[in-house]
Amino acid sequence: MRSRASSLVLALLVSSTSGFAQDFNYSPDVGGMTIGAQACADERRSPDERIRACTITLKDGGLRGRDLANIYINRARAERAVRANEDAARDLELAIKADERYPVAYFERGNFLSDNGDNRRALEDYDRAIRLKATYPEFFINRGNVYKDLGHVDAAIADYGRAIELDPKDIAAYSNRAGLYLAEDQLDAAIADFDKMIALDPDKAEPYYSRGSALLKKGDAERALKDFDEALRLRPDFNAARTARGHTLQSRAQSLIAKGDFNEAVEALTQAIESEPANATAFSNRGVAYMSQKNYSHALADFTRATELKPDYADAWFNRSLAHAELGKPDLAAKDRARAIELDPTLAKPDAR
Repeated sequence: MRSRASSLVLALLVSSTSGFAQDFNYSPDVGGMTIGAQACADERRSPDERIRACTITLKDGGLRGRDLANIYINRARAERAVRANEDAARDLELAIKADERYPVAYFERGNFLSDNGDNRRALEDYDRAIRLKATYPEFFINRGNVYKDLGHVDAAIADYGRAIELDPKDIAAYSNRAGLYLAEDQLDAAIADFDKMIALDPDKAEPYYSRGSALLKKGDAERALKDFDEALRLRPDFNAARTARGHTLQSRAQSLIAKGDFNEAVEALTQAIESEPANATAFSNRGVAYMSQKNYSHALADFTRATELKPDYADAWFNRSLAHAELGKPDLAAKDRARAIELDPTLAKPDAR
């Protein structure tokens, strides 16, 4: 799970105490803003339009302190969008110079530095932003991301936790913390965070997939499969969930084969093939289950499909030779065995298989 940096949207030219919020739910109060300042802040416009509007607003003059800093910040955002990083860096310095006690200016420069790989300087800016204003969860989320990238896992988890304390509905904080818990094999903690994400937004596929991955690592394949199924119901094109579902079913089938439960193994592998119709391993494994049932014609069909999907699949060629032999076709069996040995000479040993 990839950490997502949070962004802030600024309210410009209304007062020095204007608030800001995450971009998905913010509607700026434009009552006190000039037309140019509105265009400068309007991220629906192209970056070039925003840069021009910000530049005109700056040339008009009359701005001071936080209002001036906000114009520089918005121009820097637009400059970053067109990869004018030197210009963006300059404008962020000017934003801080305009108001050295404006936490958003340090936060924005921290984002810029982090995105450009300078995590240690970014950390200094996030620290300064938090010292100035320690009530915005976005500050802690983004500092947590830097701590994570620097390998300071405990500090990152603590920052995500602080963001959650400030906003118990911040899915990004839960997501980032859960990802770290999962990477650290703190599976119960990861599952608890994924549970919270699902409770906050039950219509998103990704938390189900991630919780399924944690459950699978914990050994609970049945619940993992249910989560992968739900992820696919919500997002049928979710290929990672489809692959995970297929692999889980194959692992389950291998355990069933080892136990001699071939009917259940065939059912599990059939579901795996439905998830991944081009998975040669699933066809080959189902062929093995059919062989154990003495259903040699079905086994032959599956081994054939496996070799079609993966022509260099030595095991499938070898197993197909066994199916041909059981069906009374020694010439075809010999031909397939020769092909298998050509691909994997170890199959020529007497004890192969």
